[in-house]
Amino acid sequence: DLLSVFNPYVTESVKVSRSFAALQYDSRVGGVIDITSKNSIPRDIGIGIGSNFTHADIYTEIPLGRKTGLILSGRRSYIDILDTPTEEMYSKRILGHRFWGFTAEGLFGTDVAVTENNNPQYQDYTTKIITDLSASSKLTISGFWHQGESDNKIYLNEDDSLSDFSSTEEDILENQNIGLGINWAKNWGTNFSITASGYYTNVTQEYRNSNFDTSGKTPELIEKFDLIGNLVDFGTSIHLDWQLHKKHTLTLGYNFSEATIQDSFQVPISLSPEDENSGSSFGFTVKNVTHAPYLEDLFKISNTISLSLGGKANYFSIYNRFYFEPRAGLTFLINKNITTNIFAERKHQVIDQRFDIPSPLFLVDFRFWRLRSPELFDPILKSDQISTSFSWNQKNWLIEFEGYYKKKYGIDDASNAVGDNNIIGFGSSDTFGIDLLIKKRIGRYNTWLSYSYIDQTFRFDDFKEKQPFSGSLDITHNISWIHSYLLGNFEFSLGWNIRTGKPYSPLEGITDQTSNGSHPLLFGDVNSKRLDPYHRMDFSASYRFTLAKDSKWRGKAALSIINLYDKKNVLDRRGTILNRENRSIASEFDVISLGFTPNISLRFDF
Repeated sequence: DLLSVFNPYVTESVKVSRSFAALQYDSRVGGVIDITSKNSIPRDIGIGIGSNFTHADIYTEIPLGRKTGLILSGRRSYIDILDTPTEEMYSKRILGHRFWGFTAEGLFGTDVAVTENNNPQYQDYTTKIITDLSASSKLTISGFWHQGESDNKIYLNEDDSLSDFSSTEEDILENQNIGLGINWAKNWGTNFSITASGYYTNVTQEYRNSNFDTSGKTPELIEKFDLIGNLVDFGTSIHLDWQLHKKHTLTLGYNFSEATIQDSFQVPISLSPEDENSGSSFGFTVKNVTHAPYLEDLFKISNTISLSLGGKANYFSIYNRFYFEPRAGLTFLINKNITTNIFAERKHQVIDQRFDIPSPLFLVDFRFWRLRSPELFDPILKSDQISTSFSWNQKNWLIEFEGYYKKKYGIDDASNAVGDNNIIGFGSSDTFGIDLLIKKRIGRYNTWLSYSYIDQTFRFDDFKEKQPFSGSLDITHNISWIHSYLLGNFEFSLGWNIRTGKPYSPLEGITDQTSNGSHPLLFGDVNSKRLDPYHRMDFSASYRFTLAKDSKWRGKAALSIINLYDKKNVLDRRGTILNRENRSIASEFDVISLGFTPNISLRFDF
C-alpha cells in the first residue's frame, strides 16, 4: 500500500506482536499491530499543520479544564486536483497497467487517441476525548472516519477498426471506514486493575463500472455493474489484572463481538436511460457472534525464570461450539541485559478476506470479507505455533533474534495464498521463519540491519499434485540496512532493501472452451518459478528550525526520495486473456513497483 490509512501525526505508539499476543485481542491466526494515539490530557493548546506532495493535514490538542482534553485531526489529499511528481508516480503505480496489464497505448496502439482521467484521493478525520475521572481512573472516547477513492475514465475516439470501443468506460473503487470506541480504566492500589471497553466499526468497499455510448451528441448509459462488500463489527470487553501473590499474577477477561458481513452486486445485461435500474441483483448477509472468556497465570518460578500458562475459549455462533486455545510461555532473564523466551500457542479465526479483480480494465484487487460457514463446508482457520526469541540490549547495542514454526489449517485458493492457479479446495501450510535485528548507535550515527528468512509450503488434499509447493508469501530472504545521521538541525537517512523474488505459477495457455463460453487460463506447476530479486534504495533529509528565538513555534522541512536509482522491480506476474483477430491469446503481464518518486514536506507546530 502506498498510502497509510493511519495519520502518523496523531500516533503515539505502535506495538507489533507476531506471536503470543495478549489474550484481550480478538481471535486471529496472525499477528497483531496495536496502534495507540495520545492518551494524556494536554496542558496547553497545541496546533500542527503540514503538507507534502500528496496531502495536507492539521491536528490540535485542546485542554478542557484540568481533567479533560480534546484531540482533533484531519488529513485530505489533493492529488485529485493538483498534479505533482509524487501524484504522477502514484497514479502510474496504481492505475498504470489496468488495461489487461498493459497501458492504453500498448493495448490499443499509439494511432488511437486515448484520454484518461485518474483521480485517486483520500481523507480521514479523528477525534478523541480524554477525561481523568479520578487520580486512578481514566475515560476515553474516540472516533475515526476514513474515505478513499480511485477514479478511472477512458475516452476512445471513434475509429473504424475499433467501432466497438466508441464509448467511455468509468471505473470507481471506493472504500470507507468508520470507527467508534470507548475505554474505561481503573486501578485499585498496585495489585488490581480493570479495563472495560466497547467499539463499533463499519468497513465498506464498493466498485462501480459504467459504460457510456459517446458516438452521439449526448453520452448514453449502456451498462452498469456494482459490487459492494461491507463488514459491521461491534463488541465489548472487560479485562482484569490481579496480583494475587508476589509470585502469581492473574490475567482474566471476557470478549463479546458480533460481526455482520453483507456482499451485493448487480449485473445488468443492458441499460437504457429510462431503465437505469434493470438487471439482476444478488446479495447475502451472514452474521457471527463470538463469546471469548480467557485466563492466564504468570508465575515467577525464580528471580530469573517466569512461566505463563493460560488459554481462551472461543464460542463461534456460526459453528455453534467452543474452540479452546491453550498457550504457554517460558521467559529466562539471563541478566539485566539479556532475555530469552519460548512460546507455544493455538489460535482460531472465522473471518478472513478473499481477493478478486472486478474488471479486467481496472486491475485493482477487491477485498471481500468472508465468514467461514459449516453450511458451505468451510473449515475453520486454525494455527499452531511455537517460537523462541533472544534479546540483548547493552552499550548502545540492540540485538533481537526470533525463530518460529507455524502450522496453519483451512487455507484455500480464495485467500490468494497460492496465487494464480486452478486450485480448488482446502489445505494446510507449514511456515518456518527467522528474524534478526541488529541496531547500533555511535554518537550521532544510528544504523539498523534486519534479516528475515521464510520457508512456506502448502498442501491441498484434493489437488492432483499432492507434493508441497511454495506459498505466494514465501519471500525466502529479506535484508534491510538503514542509516541515519544527525548534523546540527539536519538529519539524513539512507535505506536499502533487497529480497528474494515472489514465487508465481507460469502461464501455459488456455484450456478447452467451457460450456458457458469462458476461456479459463491454464497454469504450470504451482509457484514453480520466481520473479527477479527486488531491491530498492530510499533517501531522506530533514531540517528542524524555530521561527524565533525561545519560541514554541517549531518547523520541519523534509525531502524524501523513494527508489533512488529508479529500479523497475516486478511485484507480481499475472495472467490474462487477450482477443487478437477473433482469437483468444493467453498473455502474462507484470505489476511494476513505484519508480523514482520525490516528495517534499513542510510542517509547523505551535
